[in-house]
Amino acid sequence: MRLSELLHRAVEFEAPVLPALTKVQAAAKKVFERWPHITAAPLEKDRERIVQEIKRRWSTPDWTDTRMSQVSAAARALFDAERRRRPDLGGLRQFYYDETAVSTRATFLDAMLETYFESFEPQGDHTRKLAEALIKARPHFGARNMKRVSNFPSCLDPAKAPSEISRRMVDMRHVWRELQPLVGAPHAPGLMQHAHLAFVAALAPRLREKSTLEKLFAWLKPDGQRALVSGADKAIEAILAPWREADPAEDLQNYLLDRLIDAYGDPRVKVGEVWPGVDEELRKVVYRWLTGKHIKFFLDVVSAVETGHMWAPRREFWERLFNDKRIADASVALSLAAEQMARNLSRQDSATRYLTFYKQTAGGSRRDISLLVMQIDDKIVVEGSHNYKVHIFPSRHKKQPRLRQSEYDCENIRLSLDEDHKRVHDASGHWRSWVMERI
Repeated sequence: MRLSELLHRAVEFEAPVLPALTKVQAAAKKVFERWPHITAAPLEKDRERIVQEIKRRWSTPDWTDTRMSQVSAAARALFDAERRRRPDLGGLRQFYYDETAVSTRATFLDAMLETYFESFEPQGDHTRKLAEALIKARPHFGARNMKRVSNFPSCLDPAKAPSEISRRMVDMRHVWRELQPLVGAPHAPGLMQHAHLAFVAALAPRLREKSTLEKLFAWLKPDGQRALVSGADKAIEAILAPWREADPAEDLQNYLLDRLIDAYGDPRVKVGEVWPGVDEELRKVVYRWLTGKHIKFFLDVVSAVETGHMWAPRREFWERLFNDKRIADASVALSLAAEQMARNLSRQDSATRYLTFYKQTAGGSRRDISLLVMQIDDKIVVEGSHNYKVHIFPSRHKKQPRLRQSEYDCENIRLSLDEDHKRVHDASGHWRSWVMERI
């Protein structure tokens, strides 16, 4: 007996009379509208067991007490990335192809269509065979999936499906919002991931334009939704690629940093799932922008609290060194007084909300010192406010401070180096040539 015949017979019984289900149906409708993509996916730890159980029933054959939920869960596990090419499961995969092609059960076909979308690979043998089987069974799809297939007529053509969806995405004003009623889960893996990559490629030539960037960011992190993870690295690369050599205008740079960090965090402090996949040279673009923001903000804060005539030349020197791309990274440690000034400045400039500042903890006569800790090649250079000397830690110095420490003690830093590695800011400006000789 075929599985399709068994499942058909399993529902041939006299159903009991049930009370009116209007309230239940209304509640179910709300749940589906809020989370249309939530389906019963087997847990990773259960997948192999579920597949082996269905394989046993198929090979016996013994389908006694087999439930549709078991068959559907096994399909999703059987065609996942770990199992869809395994030779020992080839017979079971063929069984699913054959059953899909002849089935008239909408519930089973809905599960197989979901499996096709989720496991989609344009060149995958399993994708081609699932598509061929689903085309034969298409007249028996449930109403929801019949509508999904009608929305994208090429969705069962592996060679055309991603590009057809991406073309529609390009024409949409609010991509995630408009796509969600059509596909259920716009950020789903498989077919939608490949459509995402085609969408990014289509937008790439226009990603210097604010309107195009807004469309892409709204897709990557829609309002009220989690940010897209799978394929997001390629979108970030496309966003940053135009700025590999020359930086955008400050307003656009602030916008890009704000949206990238809001969606995926600071790449210097949050490894996460996305940033490691981004090309290293393009990650350095973000590092450069963030370093510049931290340096500028430090200089603004110190300029506001430091009234000495020696500060202006120091500011000019460090800004020029950054503009010459000598400073690779930087951290800012603020005194209590400077921290209060930083809060006041932050309220005036929302672009600073993604910046991170640390504490300068030395007390006594050093309590008002704030620090700028910079990475220049393999050296750490520490600049301080007021009369604090500039310190240069040689490569691999055992007491070299690290970037992004939660606390910095400027007195400990001072005592970590002998006098040959630090220099007072003399009025003649010789300290600048001293720094340049050592970096």
